Amino acid sequence: MQSAISRVFVKSVLFFTLFIAGFTATAQPPAEIPENVPTTVDPKNLSQPQLRALLEDQNKDAGKDKNADLYKNNRIEKDSVVEDGIKGSAYSPKNTYGANVFQFAASTSVNELSTPPLDYPIGVGDQIIVSLWGASEFQEDYVVARDGSIFPSSLGKIYVQGLTFENMRSIIYSRFKTVTPSGTNISISLGQPRTIVVNVGGEVKRGGPVTVQAFSNAFNVIAKAGGVTEFGNLRNIKIKRNGRVIDELDVYKYLISGDFGKHIYLQNNDFILVDFMEKKVLATGQFKRPMYYQLKKDEGVKALIKYAGGMSSEALASALKVIRTTDEKQVQHDVNANAILKIEGEDFPLMDGDIVKVNLVKPGIINKIEIRGEVTYPDTYELRKGDRLFDL
Repeated sequence: MQSAISRVFVKSVLFFTLFIAGFTATAQPPAEIPENVPTTVDPKNLSQPQLRALLEDQNKDAGKDKNADLYKNNRIEKDSVVEDGIKGSAYSPKNTYGANVFQFAASTSVNELSTPPLDYPIGVGDQIIVSLWGASEFQEDYVVARDGSIFPSSLGKIYVQGLTFENMRSIIYSRFKTVTPSGTNISISLGQPRTIVVNVGGEVKRGGPVTVQAFSNAFNVIAKAGGVTEFGNLRNIKIKRNGRVIDELDVYKYLISGDFGKHIYLQNNDFILVDFMEKKVLATGQFKRPMYYQLKKDEGVKALIKYAGGMSSEALASALKVIRTTDEKQVQHDVNANAILKIEGEDFPLMDGDIVKVNLVKPGIINKIEIRGEVTYPDTYELRKGDRLFDL
């Protein structure tokens, strides 16, 4: 009896001990070991390169916002969602052929040109650099003064205003050649070109005076004025001087054939005018470059096909569709583009707001026959006019 009581007592004590241990383990979980904890290092035991490397690594992490990548990803995702949710305007310059010319022109730094065009006219404020090397060495910068001259101390005034860069270089070279020993090389270059103020008006985003380098063309000036508005005319940009139109630029001619008008160098107080567009149409479907196009008053389907790069090889050109809004109603005109392209003088006039669509040809080969069964080569074959069963 006493032995049985002892066994029960021992079991009770053992059970109570295990219960207390389990409760303690539950109440005090083991501390988690954080990842990537840097090992403690005594700087006294490190060489200089090791210490530098250690400090560099720590500085990189210390100066970095741990949430920067997260914020960046969230911002990009948000912008993408917003962009996807916006339906492009029919008159958006982004969707109009030729409007991106001014975007590219804005990124062109004309003062970084190493050599100006030979016909560039020298004017007041241009910087001319003369370099000598060989038997004698010398370099000096000269800025064209208000009287149109540069003034090398040993040569006297040299008048260069109004000369082309090519003629100016030849004259200065000849003058310096007279006072330099034989074996001396002479180089004449243009440093910083002068600045001019050109006025911009009409359908541009920021009209008014614009300061540009004298190398700049009309496209550079319009780009600096923020580009054209959604209604700006890309086909007839006017350059005026003293109240008279001296040139007219067509962005489409420039893009397709490289024609940049008379290539006039701009002068102080010139005026660039962007008129309101004449008409804009949408080319859609099987055009090689489907988008919006600005057309001149007398241009129609033939010009549109040219600007759009033609039609794809799968286009149903004989049934081109012109959808037009007339008297508050949409009407459709079917046009044979093949005939227009083949016949001289043939065209179909287009109006502002027209939608020109080219569909795909109906899929399926119309001149084939399929042979099956006990033949050597079962397959599809071309069916030509006059073919008989035994010919196949």
